[in-house]
Amino acid sequence: MLNYNEDIMQTIHILSSCDAVLSVRLHGAILSSVVNVPSLLVEYHTKCTDYLNDMDIDLKWRIGDINDEPEELKIKIEKLFLTSSEDFYKNKGKLLKLAELNFSQVNLQELIN
Repeated sequence: MLNYNEDIMQTIHILSSCDAVLSVRLHGAILSSVVNVPSLLVEYHTKCTDYLNDMDIDLKWRIGDINDEPEELKIKIEKLFLTSSEDFYKNKGKLLKLAELNFSQVNLQELIN
């Protein structure tokens, strides 16, 4: 279990050493993808579902708002440990390129003035 830590770099380091993550917060799942650790995300809000859809996370990895029975969730978690990040995050490269567009078109001089 990874508890809240104000030191983001330490959190990233610890998270990157994980084999899998079960996240109840969207930012936990996002950070997991950044460090290439497969994660199950509790879909407590439509923004979570949107994120999973954008990342093209296979429906077999969806747990909704913990709609799975305990045994089903246990099986998914066990299988997650055996899944590579490349197989889990199939759409990540495309999304990274789209995200870069948000920053490549920013004129910092205009922001400063």
